[in-house]
Amino acid sequence: MRIELTILKNLVHNEDFARKTLPFLKEEYFSDSSERVVFKRITEFMTKYNARPTREAIGIEIESSTSLNEQDHKMSMELVKQLNEPEPVTMDWLLETTEAFCQERAVFNAVMDSIAIL
Repeated sequence: MRIELTILKNLVHNEDFARKTLPFLKEEYFSDSSERVVFKRITEFMTKYNARPTREAIGIEIESSTSLNEQDHKMSMELVKQLNEPEPVTMDWLLETTEAFCQERAVFNAVMDSIAIL
């Protein structure tokens, strides 16, 4: 299982995790386009309603989106189906692993941006 999926599942199902990590997570940290789409919908929902979205709400938002191509739409809807209740994990491990993920992705993105500039 990928850490990205674990993060997305916990954003939807774990209030404490979502409140602690959402300010530090960025859309560009997710390398898969469907993960970026789902993360963006979760973030938009939480910002607008100050509550975690349900899988149904995320699916409806994706369905009503006109900016997605067919492939991204299909893959995003498949990903939403996978956002079931996550296996119980230690909150400390989850936060530590998510922090490491954010750091690694930030460094990776910075290196890629540097290469693009050169």
